[in-house]
Amino acid sequence: MLHNGHFGSIKVKLLAQSYCFWPEIKEGIENITKECDVCNLYGDTKTNDDLHAWKKTDKQWYRVHIDFAKTF
Repeated sequence: MLHNGHFGSIKVKLLAQSYCFWPEIKEGIENITKECDVCNLYGDTKTNDDLHAWKKTDKQWYRVHIDFAKTF
């Protein structure tokens, strides 16, 4: 049940610590997620987008900026 979302080892460990315990819980979750193709493809993703300044413009509404965050 904890692994159904394919969140990767970090999020599954946090979720597991909220609901259950077994000896060597962290190692067990890491082994399960390490063997899962979906977790390896999508889980534990980190985006390191480079920040940069835009050039100033004299025209109004020349550029519109939108901030958004991906789902957690």
